[in-house]
Amino acid sequence: MAQPVGVVFSLLSMLLALSATLVKAQDAGFQCAKTCHEQNCDSANIRYGKYCGVGHSGCPGEEPCDEVDECCRRHDSCVEKAGMFSANKCHKRFIKCIEEHAHKDGFSNTCPYGLVVPTMKNGIQLAMALTDMFGGSGSGGGSGSGRQRERQYTL
Repeated sequence: MAQPVGVVFSLLSMLLALSATLVKAQDAGFQCAKTCHEQNCDSANIRYGKYCGVGHSGCPGEEPCDEVDECCRRHDSCVEKAGMFSANKCHKRFIKCIEEHAHKDGFSNTCPYGLVVPTMKNGIQLAMALTDMFGGSGSGGGSGSGRQRERQYTL
């Protein structure tokens, strides 16, 4: 089953961007968040609330900033238990959670839900596609043809 070159290129480009974000977070000496953040709301290196964003997490016992941040906290916990390459079940729950709040107001005027929810959803769909491509079956990569998954993960 051959993937269109454009889809593969897009996935690889986003993987590189996410990898660079993780490296930056590690190099900066990751610190847990005690305050609500609102940065890069429309990009792969989003940082929202205390728990949302690749390489970001709230400090133990910190309350989330709003409902979407709570979705991120739950997602972090789920992925930690499942493992990165078996986390599609966590990713699906996360998408459902953030979609439930998409039409509400969060803590930030700079990063409204209408902006952060699609950004986060695209990032998680990329993670799901990469899990399917590189991580094996995981916990919910789905069944069916590659063409069905390709449509599901189109960003």
